[in-house]
Amino acid sequence: MSVVASTFVDRATSFVDRERARLRDAYGDAVGRDVRESPTPMLLLDLPAAKRNIERMAIGITERQSAIRPHIKVHKSPDLSRLQIEAGAIGLSVATVWEAVVMAASGIDDLFVVNTVAGPLKLRTLAELARDRRVLVAIDQAESAEALGAAATAGGSEIGVLIEVDTGMDRAGVDTPEDAAALALMAIGHTSGAGLWAGARHALSTLAMENAA
Repeated sequence: MSVVASTFVDRATSFVDRERARLRDAYGDAVGRDVRESPTPMLLLDLPAAKRNIERMAIGITERQSAIRPHIKVHKSPDLSRLQIEAGAIGLSVATVWEAVVMAASGIDDLFVVNTVAGPLKLRTLAELARDRRVLVAIDQAESAEALGAAATAGGSEIGVLIEVDTGMDRAGVDTPEDAAALALMAIGHTSGAGLWAGARHALSTLAMENAA
């Protein structure tokens, strides 16, 4: 790994360790205490419930002969991420390059950045992370594939891409199957491979929300 990527990963590792120690020092005596006796405000996690939910999701995905790559943008927790990996997740989805750096520093080596990435520092960091890990990035333009390919070549690594397909949110993604196919063919020439992905959050039904654990 290059100096740039290793520096970011080292900093992320140090940050996570410092924050964990700080929180344990500040709130450690509240762990296991009756919630009614806990000082507020405090973010509380019911760990047994979290583990049940993770296991429930993993079983449901397995029964459907599929695989899961959880998006960690809500919890942003290396510890919860590891529980998801241990339950069978094939990797993690992250919103930013810097989330990818933190997860890489936590030992997770299969990462998908679900947004397009631009800018020399971010591209170089991703390319250098990809030397020792599987890194995928969402794209919806040819320029993104070209930039990722150039960064990977300069960094001596390989980056895969997933073509984002617009499923009705009108926020990002290609609009037609023809556009997706054309971009995939183009991307293959610049990256280690291309697939498809779509963020259909608007398709989540009210019933599903009501039944969420």
